[in-house]
Amino acid sequence: MLHLLKQPFPAHSLFSSIRMAAIIGLFVAVFLLVFQPFGMREATGGYEKILVILGYGLLTFCCISLSAIFLSKTFPKWFIAENWTVGKEIQITLFNFLLIGFFNTLYTFFIFRQPFSLSHLLYFEGITLAVGILPVSLIVLFRYNRLLQTNLKLAQTMNSELKPPVNYPLPETPHVQAAEIPVTAAPQTFTFTSESGTEQITLTVSQFLFAMAADNYIELHYLENGQTRKNLIRSSLTRLEETIKANPKLVRCHRAYLVNLEQVTNFSGNAQGLKLELFNTPESIPVSRKMVLEIKGLLHG
Repeated sequence: MLHLLKQPFPAHSLFSSIRMAAIIGLFVAVFLLVFQPFGMREATGGYEKILVILGYGLLTFCCISLSAIFLSKTFPKWFIAENWTVGKEIQITLFNFLLIGFFNTLYTFFIFRQPFSLSHLLYFEGITLAVGILPVSLIVLFRYNRLLQTNLKLAQTMNSELKPPVNYPLPETPHVQAAEIPVTAAPQTFTFTSESGTEQITLTVSQFLFAMAADNYIELHYLENGQTRKNLIRSSLTRLEETIKANPKLVRCHRAYLVNLEQVTNFSGNAQGLKLELFNTPESIPVSRKMVLEIKGLLHG
């Protein structure tokens, strides 16, 4: 079980968290308006009652949204998308569950002018946790298994269409006389230059492996004499993308990565999505969902 909780899981962006908060808040408001549980139907008030009920939906939206904004800013290392796991997803979902229960209880005390009681507050929070922990865990685990199976199947399909990278050793060919050797074009090269113009590095397409955004710098990974090298230059990934756009095999597969598809040796997948593995490179490169179809098409080119 502990091993499962450490498995990768897709993290929510701030935008998706706020969108999810709006959907859940709207659901809570509509549910309470339609069914009016907990004695709400017997309560009088007309228009005022509707506003009170809508307040629960608004509180739900605010709790989830402010939790996403505040926690991600306060604990940025804990919320790194690449390190998000099944366990973290369950924890943050239960935290939001308890936060909503806490403020809804306070709201109920205030609206219905009931005397505040810590024992009642803890009782409602305990009920919330007891009721929520099982369905929250099952929903997250179900989603994890569905995403994992989908991405593993996708990786298998991509591998079946993959060509060997250009750096794989080729079989020896029979000796031919000089007059029979065909004339080949010079390899395509790109020169990557820093924003200040003081640093530059020129690579052939077959040398370039991938580039990764690192704050205000770009980390270039490439091959030199059969060995993997890396070089840090001050530039943006968008600026680098302009340099290599003439070759369709050099693509931006993720917001933080540019990759050479000719150097891909394997596709793998987990619940977070599709990953690329490159020739002589230990790193796994993530692929954003919107780029999967484009990369699949480029494999046939």
